[in-house]
Amino acid sequence: MTFLSGLSVVVALAASPPATITIVDAQGDALENVVLVRFSAEPTATEHPTEHVMAQVNRQFSPQLLVIQHGDSISFPNNDAVRHHVYSFSSPRVFEFELYSSGESPTLDFPEQGVVVVGCNIHDQMEGHIIVGADSFALSNAQGQLQLPANYSDNGEWYLWHGWMLNAGQQPQQISVTTNHVQLDVEAPPAANQSELESRFQRRTLRGGH
Repeated sequence: MTFLSGLSVVVALAASPPATITIVDAQGDALENVVLVRFSAEPTATEHPTEHVMAQVNRQFSPQLLVIQHGDSISFPNNDAVRHHVYSFSSPRVFEFELYSSGESPTLDFPEQGVVVVGCNIHDQMEGHIIVGADSFALSNAQGQLQLPANYSDNGEWYLWHGWMLNAGQQPQQISVTTNHVQLDVEAPPAANQSELESRFQRRTLRGGH
């Protein structure tokens, strides 16, 4: 899996992994929605595919993170009063849904393993992440706390991922959890400025355009 070639996070030795760990960013602040994931060693499509939803709400993706199986699909309903242009250049699933209006809901399957970053060509602040092909995972909560899965073991098969890693040029990071505190070298990206394309769409909307 070429996308799993990033840096490793290995922390001080302990007798056994703790049940819960706390994950913080480079500033020491709690990190929500960090994914601890083990990818399937032999990726195959699930026998019972599920359709997930990543909606557009208030010019954001909702949810901003999905963890799905091979062969699952995702619908991208536009619940806003403006158009969206949803796309991804990520190699596990390159796609583009050109301008579509409120109420429309294009759907796509995801057959390849990896991390898919989703954006909107009109609203630069919109960013979503899809992790495809996890056979086990856990998410950190708003306090940065993550409960290790019951099948966790320090066998080199587990990785951490957070959306801010992309801005730091990082891939999912291999981890050996041997302490209850892990710090990732990531920080919040700067707020996105409104693009000229978005400005033009807003002006059209104020004039009654589409």
